[in-house]
Amino acid sequence: MTSSPVTCSQCGAEVHTATAQNGFVHCEYCGASVRINNFSPQKNQPVQSNPSTMNDSNLPLEYARLERPKPSPSLESSGCSVVLGLIWTIFSSVFVVVGVVFFSNEYIEYNRLTKEGISTTAIITGLNVDDSGDSTSYLVYYQFRAPVNGGLTRFENNESVSSGFYSSLWVEQKIEILYAASDPSISVIKSEFDSPSVIFPLVFSGLGGLFVLIGLGLLYGSIRAQYHLRLLRSEGHQTMGFIIDRWRDKDSEGTTIYFIAYAFKELGGQIISRAEQNHTLYQKYKIGDTISIRYLPYNPSICSRTSL
Repeated sequence: MTSSPVTCSQCGAEVHTATAQNGFVHCEYCGASVRINNFSPQKNQPVQSNPSTMNDSNLPLEYARLERPKPSPSLESSGCSVVLGLIWTIFSSVFVVVGVVFFSNEYIEYNRLTKEGISTTAIITGLNVDDSGDSTSYLVYYQFRAPVNGGLTRFENNESVSSGFYSSLWVEQKIEILYAASDPSISVIKSEFDSPSVIFPLVFSGLGGLFVLIGLGLLYGSIRAQYHLRLLRSEGHQTMGFIIDRWRDKDSEGTTIYFIAYAFKELGGQIISRAEQNHTLYQKYKIGDTISIRYLPYNPSICSRTSL
């Protein structure tokens, strides 16, 4: 029986008919039973007992025994990652700035009202409940008069208050407020006056800071990969390697993704293996095919499958 590669319908890895029994062969990666079409076992075929240097996929046995390496991003894709990391970092920084600015403004107004706040009476002009689904805000709209340049000027403001205080209010009711003497547009309902909360700006800026760190990590990794790519172009050694594995998988959205793995020997004889996601190479190569590799002789783990 001539051995030919067959693709596993479960994981996409190649299996071979050399070990088929009764028309089926087991996938060595996922354990699924794969049916062999047109299976015709040959009888009275002696079993070869001498070890061979090649297996049924023309892959040397020292390569065939390698475990499937963990996929990693290819160096060639690092250019796009630099742009993505830069955009991610800048966008995340906005959250940090917004949180800091929000707290700073709240604290400045609180400090001014504490130092120069003047008490006066305001009239409620409107009440409103804002129910956005995630939270409910109780808004009080009021107006008052304050001296400006020797005359009285009317000012209007609104404030979010507690539900208990809101339930005791009605339109045209008089309430006591505080306003800043140097800027009467800064005002607050006196019974609701308190130091600004740091929870919201802290959470907002904290999440932004976390995303900034992620973006910086992505940016660093991408710039480092670009540096390695330049080293490979100027100092890399070229050799031939073998495709040692190819398989399919599903991402979180159920989309099929394709992987390919290759290995090569560096000058000292050590075998280096690498895997990456690449649909084009998955379709182009089979297990046992040769592929051109370039690597750094002083650090063979830095390598690329393409001619640079």
